[in-house]
Amino acid sequence: MQVAEQRYREVSLKRHATVRVPKGIVEALEDFLKTEQAARMGFDSKADVVTAAIRNLLIEYGFYQIPQRKEDRPVAYKA
Repeated sequence: MQVAEQRYREVSLKRHATVRVPKGIVEALEDFLKTEQAARMGFDSKADVVTAAIRNLLIEYGFYQIPQRKEDRPVAYKA
C-alpha cells in the first residue's frame, strides 16, 4: 500500500464508523442509486444516501444541527 493511500485510510478510519444495515434496505438503496433521481440529487454512493437520511432524521427530531460554515457565522466587531 502506498504511503498516501495508507494515510488516507488512517484519516478515514478516525472520521468514520461502520453501521450494519439489513440486506433488504441495502438492496433498495443500491436500486435507488441506479436512478436518475439519485444522480440529480447528487448521490453517488451508499454512504452519501445513508448520511443524508440519518442527518435529516436527527435534524427533524432536534438531535443534530447543521454546522455553520466560517463565512456564514456572524462576525464580532470590536469598537
